[in-house]
Amino acid sequence: MLDELGVDAFTIRELSRRADVAQRTLYNVFGSKEDIIASAIELHFNSLIEATPPDVSEGGVDTLFHRTNRTVDVIIRLRRYAAAMVGVFFAPGADPKIHNSLVRIWRIGAANWMDQPAAKSLLVKMPRAQIDVLAALLLNAAYANIGDWVSGRVSEAEFRRRYTVNSLMIARSYLKPRVRAEADEIIATAFAGGSDDPASR
Repeated sequence: MLDELGVDAFTIRELSRRADVAQRTLYNVFGSKEDIIASAIELHFNSLIEATPPDVSEGGVDTLFHRTNRTVDVIIRLRRYAAAMVGVFFAPGADPKIHNSLVRIWRIGAANWMDQPAAKSLLVKMPRAQIDVLAALLLNAAYANIGDWVSGRVSEAEFRRRYTVNSLMIARSYLKPRVRAEADEIIATAFAGGSDDPASR
């Protein structure tokens, strides 16, 4: 329903009708419309992430690169769903429960590598607050890139390129020098390939 109708048109009444479950039961089990939407977003996204191949653990920037591509693959399979989520993420009046669920799915899909032991080989040592700042920067750039793609402003190939390059450029100053050099090579290669976005020509 979220994919088909978007968040604004989603109603408990319609969910009740389609699921053949009483509205009262839905409210008793889940709480509010916002709780249902937040749960649906997280459960659906988590199931997609679990169905994708596991991370590659080369120990270098390839680990981050692989995770980024894996997340983009999931997003591309869910274009209408992604469009609805971007609309909610950037809406000034978005319900906090739904907004927080969007933050959590991104952390699970793209950023939880920062909380894993493997990140110690990639990132400079920093306090938790600084890791949270890095995550917030990556999160906002990710949703902005998704927004450009779902709105048709950039092609799928350009979306992939921008998502990867933006992620690496933001993370670059937090990477260890050896890893930073690897990131620079990927960024340079991406820029050398040029853009297939007509608007950039």
